[in-house]
Amino acid sequence: MTTTRRRGVFLVLGAVLAAAVVAVALSTGEADPAPAASGPTAAAPTESAPTASVPTGDPDPAAGADAGTTPVAPISATPTTPASDAPELTTAVVGLAYADWAVAEGRVEAAGFVAGVIESGGTCTLELVRGATQVTGTSTGEADATTTNCGLITIPGDGLEAGEWQATLSYESQTTRGSSEPMPVEVPTR
Repeated sequence: MTTTRRRGVFLVLGAVLAAAVVAVALSTGEADPAPAASGPTAAAPTESAPTASVPTGDPDPAAGADAGTTPVAPISATPTTPASDAPELTTAVVGLAYADWAVAEGRVEAAGFVAGVIESGGTCTLELVRGATQVTGTSTGEADATTTNCGLITIPGDGLEAGEWQATLSYESQTTRGSSEPMPVEVPTR
């Protein structure tokens, strides 16, 4: 199969994988793939925080179990942090569609996407790790119909020793960041 045809097949597989990742994320509630919209939005239902009561004196046994107590503000289960000037980054689901050794080109090639994020200009970084050795390649994310597409990212093979490497795709922009699960890539002896 030619490299161009193989890339086309992988990009189609990547789009299908992106749709599957978004569907899973929606069903498990791990990510919100909807882009931020202007205008009013409905708030998601939340659980109420536990509350505590403080005794106010001698309770009147005839008044019931809550008599003699004063409600106190709800206890927060989420720690609060001071506000900062830097915007908080949204965590995104990043899919590594494929990472493989391209024999004819003598390099590792990979492609992936950021599910539920439609923006251009962020940085996609492919990181290969083997033992203490790390090698990276980057591309610029481009907005697609339903995702941010990282396109083809390559790492030349002349700096890679033969053996199994772990490939991870990460994405970062001014508003979003995330990383894929690692995928093994076998670099052959040349």
